[in-house]
Amino acid sequence: LRLQTFRTVSEKRTPDFAHYLGWCTWDAFYHSVDQEKVLSGLRSFREGGVRPGFMILDDGWLDTKGDYLNDFAARGEKFPQGLSGLIRRAKEEYAVRLFGVWHALEGYWTGINPDGPLAERYRLVPNQAVIRPWDPKTEDLFLVDPEDVYRFYQEFHRFLSMEGVDMVKVDGQSALELFTGRRLGRVSTMRAYQEAMQS
Repeated sequence: LRLQTFRTVSEKRTPDFAHYLGWCTWDAFYHSVDQEKVLSGLRSFREGGVRPGFMILDDGWLDTKGDYLNDFAARGEKFPQGLSGLIRRAKEEYAVRLFGVWHALEGYWTGINPDGPLAERYRLVPNQAVIRPWDPKTEDLFLVDPEDVYRFYQEFHRFLSMEGVDMVKVDGQSALELFTGRRLGRVSTMRAYQEAMQS
């Protein structure tokens, strides 16, 4: 049975980034990534005769509180020129063609900070679950309500686009089931999230 809800890889255009050598900041800096470290990494590539065609700014750049997302912007103390300043320099000084950023499907690892500015703009669905198999601690989770998630993604990705971001790496997609628990339908919530994100 074909549902015809998506196109297969053979029907899709190969994305531009697949034609370039890329660099992801994760293994170099983990959560301690900041603007100066990214620029020093790009400098070291150039000095070695390598110019990444694309790069991904991985986890550690977002405005978070613990494992919750506060807002869409980059952490000010780590990225004093914001994303736009870093991206402009990466492209102009180091010939990066495509600049990507990381985020989790649910915003961040345990969702949205219920006391942060995003919680004032989107309805949240609370739940509890163990999200890390290696750490059996139950976490408080706050998921953007599926009825608000289209607006959430439109606003999040519009912000990223205005900052100069060309693509996103979306992590934690399999964790959505833990956020739904017995409060939301697994399939309907995943469909709402995937359609919102991909739009």
